[in-house]
Amino acid sequence: MSKANRMPVANNRGVQTCVGFKFWRELFAFTLLVFAANSALSAPADSSRSFAKPLPSRTVLERIVSFPGQLAYSPVRYTVLGLGYAGVYLDDTGFMQRASSLFRRAGLLPVYAPRTGAGLRYTKNDYLGDSAKLVLTASSWVDARQLYSIAWEEISLGHGVESGLMLRYRSLTAESFYGKSPRARESDRLSYSAEDVLFELSLQRDIHEFVRASIEIGMSNTSVFDGRDHGSRPISDVYSENTLPGLKDDTRLQGTEFRLRYDDTNDSAHPSTGRIGVFSASLFNDIHNDELSFWKTSADLTQHIHLFRDRILALRSAAEMTQGIEGSDIPFYHLAEIGSYGTIRGFSRGRFRDNDFFLASAEYRYPIWIPWHKAVDAVVFVDGGQVSHDIIEEVALSDWQIGYGGGFRFYNTTGLIAKTELAFSSEAMRFYFSLNTP
Repeated sequence: MSKANRMPVANNRGVQTCVGFKFWRELFAFTLLVFAANSALSAPADSSRSFAKPLPSRTVLERIVSFPGQLAYSPVRYTVLGLGYAGVYLDDTGFMQRASSLFRRAGLLPVYAPRTGAGLRYTKNDYLGDSAKLVLTASSWVDARQLYSIAWEEISLGHGVESGLMLRYRSLTAESFYGKSPRARESDRLSYSAEDVLFELSLQRDIHEFVRASIEIGMSNTSVFDGRDHGSRPISDVYSENTLPGLKDDTRLQGTEFRLRYDDTNDSAHPSTGRIGVFSASLFNDIHNDELSFWKTSADLTQHIHLFRDRILALRSAAEMTQGIEGSDIPFYHLAEIGSYGTIRGFSRGRFRDNDFFLASAEYRYPIWIPWHKAVDAVVFVDGGQVSHDIIEEVALSDWQIGYGGGFRFYNTTGLIAKTELAFSSEAMRFYFSLNTP
């Protein structure tokens, strides 16, 4: 995307003020405070003021009708506006530039993911080899969610082959399980905790200008027990090890995954045209016995379409199929699921689970003005999909789930830095934020 075209020309509609527009504008201003830890530069001129034309004043009736909504919204409005102006002030004083420089010199970046909380990532380049990187990550949250990982990445083995090693400990204390069905009821929510340790070896090689092949071989040890979410029943109230595969301590799996990634986009950091396709096939074997052995295949395709003035339409479709091997079961936490950030936004994580899923998504992205010289897109999206025991034979429109919403994406020269999104579904409204995480 051309940096020269990042500031769209305003039209007459651009100066209308409505509660919905104010909400998104001010949510964006609040997000700038968290984003500022990564990068900030001086403010460009606001070109929208040069082209805006005043509209006629609202009538007395319009003012009367809109007054209750404006009154109810005013506390949020002025709080968020104040935070936004504080962010601009910090930028003018140079505080954010100095903070960003300090983090970068130390090799540190702040991270946040909805599932594992907030923390830091440390990167050491050229570690024990040219281009190899040592990456340490630690994050946690108030309910004792934790993630600690150490990875040695991009190790050159010669002939274009790269390798990587990763060791990760993760504790998720408030996960949800609603049952295995496309019609699982929200009232059936159960809480569980999952603790796992994963060791993984990976090999990658470019086999074509646009295609990279990789293989990942790993071993995991997972223990599942009652969750810490006191707002719902513990999973052991309904299920036992005999009735729900995977509900036990020390489930040890050996997994092997083959993956092909196709990428012909024009810019890997911030694509505006081209396609990204990922196909993977995985095999998991129970180390203790064959009770929990299964295979999984998935395909994920995204098409970027450049419309006009750096407006982008991103169309995505994805599918996953999971099947037990010769009568073996699938651990419930390895079932195909929709409801997470990467599937259908607006539902809680793990809201629907079954053997397979299919989903489709459309995103309209357009650049907007901000007080920093970085790429920022506003996003409007709609997601749809369903789980099924057999997605080929049991697709039903009555089981189709829909989520929609909007938000903002923050980029730099290396790629996506942060996201803020507000999503709606038939069940809930959910806010998503991520920082320096995929």
